[in-house]
Amino acid sequence: MTKHILGNVREAYERYIRSYNAHDSHEYWGCFHWPHTAIVGSSLLVHDRPPQSLTEVKQFRGWAYQQIITLQVVAYSEHTAHVVVRLAYLDDHKKLAAERDMVYIYKKILDEWKIYVVSEADSAQMDNVVGAEA
Repeated sequence: MTKHILGNVREAYERYIRSYNAHDSHEYWGCFHWPHTAIVGSSLLVHDRPPQSLTEVKQFRGWAYQQIITLQVVAYSEHTAHVVVRLAYLDDHKKLAAERDMVYIYKKILDEWKIYVVSEADSAQMDNVVGAEA
């Protein structure tokens, strides 16, 4: 059961990255539970529906592609999973624009793992959470 949950959560996250990189808005927004929460700095944002096109999101953020550096499921149950990821953000020419640590909380809904909460994390704090094995 454990390997099954971990594999399904990882696949859900990889689907999210693949759809972003493929510029597939329908698939990308399908990776989220609606409504879902985004924690940005000290602000809490609740999105009831896709806020804008994926192209606009990419232009606003300033990167076109994402690449997983590390991914760790740090806590999980049959219906929720907490995922810590270090991502490389790449520009239109696939050159590194930034690296960030992110935390995603997934919720299993109708046998699908969906992003329920997303938050950027402070790298120094994440070292304490995931340790040297991340």
